[in-house]
Amino acid sequence: MTGRGLDLWLAVGWLGFVVLPWNAIAGPGFFAFNWLSAYPLGVRVAPALIQIFHDGRLWLLPLLAALTLATFARLRPLTDRRQAALLIAAGVIGLADVLAVALAIDIGGWTWRPLAQWFGALPGRQPGLGYGAAAAAAHR
Repeated sequence: MTGRGLDLWLAVGWLGFVVLPWNAIAGPGFFAFNWLSAYPLGVRVAPALIQIFHDGRLWLLPLLAALTLATFARLRPLTDRRQAALLIAAGVIGLADVLAVALAIDIGGWTWRPLAQWFGALPGRQPGLGYGAAAAAAHR
C-alpha cells in the first residue's frame, strides 16, 4: 500500500478508536447529536480508548495493539515485505477482536458466561457497534 493510502486508513482507524463513539447511539441516533451531552465519558457514547482506560473494557485492548502495530509499520523504515507482514498481522488482530466483541456481547450483555465472570457484568443493555467500531474496523 502506498504511504498516502496507508496514512488515510490509519487516520480513519485512529479517528474511530479515539474520537468517535464506539457503540451505536440509541434514541434519535448519531446525527441528532443528543449524545454530545454525555461525550466523551458516558459509557454509551465513549470512544474505545476512553472505554478501555475509564470504564475498564479491556477486551478493546487488542484494537489498540493493532492500530499501534500498523502505525509502527508505517513510521519505521522497513522493507516492503516486513511492512506488509506487520500490516497483515495488525489487520488480523484488529478484525479478530472486532469479530470477537461483536459475537461475545449482545443487547443483553455477555453471550458467554465465563466472560461475565472474567470481565464483570455489563451495566444495562449493551448497544451494538457504532461509527467508531466501523471506522476502526474499516482501516483493516
